[in-house]
Amino acid sequence: LLAPAGLIAGPPPSEAMMQDMRVAARVAAATGTLDIGQGCVVCDGLVLAVEAQEGTDEMLRRCAALPAAIRGAEGARRGVLAKRPKPVQERRIDLPTTGVSTVELAAAAGLAGIAIEAGGALMLNRPRMEQRAAELGIFIYGFSAEMGVS
Repeated sequence: LLAPAGLIAGPPPSEAMMQDMRVAARVAAATGTLDIGQGCVVCDGLVLAVEAQEGTDEMLRRCAALPAAIRGAEGARRGVLAKRPKPVQERRIDLPTTGVSTVELAAAAGLAGIAIEAGGALMLNRPRMEQRAAELGIFIYGFSAEMGVS
C-alpha cells in the first residue's frame, strides 16, 4: 500500500517537473511542520496551492479553477502535486492517502504529475491509479523522504 521509490506510472517527469517536485516537497514539509497539511501544488516554480483542512481533493479543485495561464491544461500539462506526511503526525495510524480520485483531479487541474513520498504515503487501489495515470497522461512518482528537507 505504501508508495515505492521512483517512477510508478505514466511518462517520466522532465527536469522542469522534477524541479517543481522538489519545490512542492519542500513547501509540503514546511507546512507540515506547522501542522497545516500534507500537500502542495507547484507549477513552473510558483506555489499554486497548499493543502489545509479542506484536504487534497478540494485543493486540486481550487487549482483547476485557477487561470490556465498559470497552470497546465490537457495537452500541455504542467505542475506537480506533492504529498508527504507531516513531521508532527503519528505515522502508524495517520498517513497521507492518494487514490484514483487524486489522479483524476490532478489531471483535471492540468497537472503533469503526482509526487508521493516513498514509504510515507498510501496508494489506495494502486493498479487502478497506475491505469488512470497512463490513460490521462500524468506521472506518479515516489520521491525520497530527504527531498525538500534541509
